[in-house]
Amino acid sequence: MGLTLAFQPGVSHAAEPSFSDRISGQLESAGAAVYGDAGVQNQNIVTMTGKLITAALSIIGVLLLILIIYAGFLWMTAGGEKDQVKKAKDYLLNAVIGLILILASYGISSFVIDLISNAGATGTEADLLAE
Repeated sequence: MGLTLAFQPGVSHAAEPSFSDRISGQLESAGAAVYGDAGVQNQNIVTMTGKLITAALSIIGVLLLILIIYAGFLWMTAGGEKDQVKKAKDYLLNAVIGLILILASYGISSFVIDLISNAGATGTEADLLAE
C-alpha cells in the first residue's frame, strides 16, 4: 500500500506565495536595508510631535550658534569702533539668551512628551487617580 499523490487541477498543493508577493517582500526588505525601518505607521501622534519639536529646536540651535560665531567675528574685526563692538556684544548677548531659551524649551518639551507618552503605560485611569 503505497502513498500516491495525484495532481488535481485547480487545487493548490503548496502554500507558496505568488510571484508578486515574493517581489513585494523582497522590495520591502531591500528598502528596510537601505533606509532603515522608519516605522512611521507604528508611531503615534505624541512620538511624531516630539520628533518634530526636537528637529525644529535643533535647527534653531544651529542658527543661534552661527549667530554667536558671527558676533565674535564682528567683535574681532571691529578695529576699535565702539559702535561695532556694541553691535557685536548685543548680538552675542541675544544669541546666548536665545540658546538658553532653546535648551530650556527642549528640556520642558522632552519632559512633557515623556509624561504624555508614558501615561497609559503605568496603569489604568483609576490607578493614576489613586496615586
